[in-house]
Amino acid sequence: MMNEQYPIDSRWSAKVSRSGFSAVPTSFLRHYAQLGISSTEAMLLIHIMAHKWNDRLPFPAVKKLADEMGRSVSQVRARLSSLEKRGFIRRVARKGRSNLYDPAALISRLEKAIDDYNQKVAAEREAGVYDDYNLKAEASKEENNGDTTVVEALRLSEGDDIEITIADERLLGVSRAPGRKELIARLDEFRGRLPADFTFDRNSANER
Repeated sequence: MMNEQYPIDSRWSAKVSRSGFSAVPTSFLRHYAQLGISSTEAMLLIHIMAHKWNDRLPFPAVKKLADEMGRSVSQVRARLSSLEKRGFIRRVARKGRSNLYDPAALISRLEKAIDDYNQKVAAEREAGVYDDYNLKAEASKEENNGDTTVVEALRLSEGDDIEITIADERLLGVSRAPGRKELIARLDEFRGRLPADFTFDRNSANER
């Protein structure tokens, strides 16, 4: 159920949300990569679950899924086959009608991932791994209805640099840029691999 304190209109806009919205648990966004699901497969699962309104199994046509995702029918079928082989969904064929999609296995594995995550957090708190910063970040996440900011996730401080990479065709990766100590540590890994008389010439390197 949508939290009335954080209506979807305030997150997007009344016009955008007027056509409806799909319920995507934060836990799915947090754990799908850990389960070995690619970002494209995750988007496909979200599209399938967008057609699930109650406890009945969803049955969107492959052509509809392909059109919604901007993919070809063959590409979507290949992703569906991969998800089924790896035990995330089960397709139930219906003669003359679109398949039913049973997400029970996905939900079960997601619930286990949540339990493992909660146990890990509890163990870290018990061991004192969670410092005041972590506890404040968790409290902030609760206040923001489960959302974690990039600053909190990467523990950024004022003046820190970040690196943005293209992780997938529809996904950007954000990471903390390495500091001076980290860069020196990386260079130390190459100690002894270069000839003793090796010297670095910037001009020669730029000519390559």
